[in-house]
Amino acid sequence: MRRFLKRVITILLLIGTFFYMVDSGLLVTQIVPYFQNSAPQAPTTESATDSSSMEHFVINQPFSQPDEVDEQLLRDTILQLTNELRSSLDVGTLIQNNTLQQAADIRALESAQSFSHTRPDGSDFYTVLNEEGLSYTYQITGENLALATYHLDDVGMAEFLFDGWVESPGHYQNMIEADFSELGVGVYYDGDILYLVQIFGTAY
Repeated sequence: MRRFLKRVITILLLIGTFFYMVDSGLLVTQIVPYFQNSAPQAPTTESATDSSSMEHFVINQPFSQPDEVDEQLLRDTILQLTNELRSSLDVGTLIQNNTLQQAADIRALESAQSFSHTRPDGSDFYTVLNEEGLSYTYQITGENLALATYHLDDVGMAEFLFDGWVESPGHYQNMIEADFSELGVGVYYDGDILYLVQIFGTAY
């Protein structure tokens, strides 16, 4: 019975938080094949109803937030989940790329300042690939952003935000895009909110 209730609560949390992130513009996607952008999706009225019905469960599920998170475990889990999704669709799996990871880590930190594909200095997200010390000459690149209050363990948070990306058409398209071959996952945790960034790419 406890396992069943836990599953129900987790599903309600997922529905409610996903709606909140989409409704408030906190779940964003952008793909840049030769600098062409895609737009985020809007929530439905049905989603709004689901959201209001779950708040009682959120309030009554206390969670002691950690001082630190296992960043590598979060990265590995997101990469694994993304590749499992791609494999299920017979799309080539992504290889972890250190340069993309460094760029994604920069973008995760920047997301805490300005949650947007526009960087705090006003430039587009892909300019991070030319930061000092980084060099990634790409044919195509894309970015997924997500954030949420930390309310699960590390693997649970990775799965929670990944499921949100799957449910959003633009994010989903980035994750299954056959033209992408590499991935970097950025992580930033401020003691309350977890920021995750996926930067996809294919180098020349």
